[in-house]
Amino acid sequence: MILVSVGPTAGALIAPPVVRELAAAGHE
Repeated sequence: MILVSVGPTAGALIAPPVVRELAAAGHE
């Protein structure tokens, strides 16, 4: 997991938008 190596705080900030993009791409 790249987010883990970045750090918990950065991961928490980056994860939500990434998850949304993946979810949107999955629904397309």
